[in-house]
Amino acid sequence: MGCMNVPHGETIYFDVVTHHPATGQSRDADSAPAWKIYPQSGDTPNLTGTMTKRTGTTGHYKASFGVETINGFDPGEFFQVVVEATVAGVAARSVVMTFRVLAAETATGKMPIDEATIADAVLSRDVSEVEADAPEHSLTTIVLAALESSTSSTEWIIKRTDGTTTHVTKSVTTDPDAEPITGVG
Repeated sequence: MGCMNVPHGETIYFDVVTHHPATGQSRDADSAPAWKIYPQSGDTPNLTGTMTKRTGTTGHYKASFGVETINGFDPGEFFQVVVEATVAGVAARSVVMTFRVLAAETATGKMPIDEATIADAVLSRDVSEVEADAPEHSLTTIVLAALESSTSSTEWIIKRTDGTTTHVTKSVTTDPDAEPITGVG
């Protein structure tokens, strides 16, 4: 089971199907299943409720809740939805969903920019994933220059991560009285 990202202010809808403990066949619960939503870091549920049986089905229940601050949901936090049901006298409990609350969508329908998330993504991206399409004047070139480059008396050769393919070559100016390179063109 993966983790869903849910924008703050949205409504989550979820279903469960209950089964007979001996046969595994779909069967109605002895009473409506209960659900609880726990924060990842706590043991007290933020929200609880009772599920509703879907019309014309056997053992199929639905529920929903609002991802709102009033219900204890704030952006950046993780939660688990736990459902408890008793079928044929046997009680069972299961985590049916894990979700993370994201910042609310804007009026344009786009998520607001979270600078920390962008920075984390940029810093964790491997240069080898973008170097083939990266322009000369890019962050990729700076990283490659720091890790995969060499100089001659007139050139700075910046290689790609394979160590053999040239990403870009820059001309250099030297001065014997200074640190060897005085300018890059």
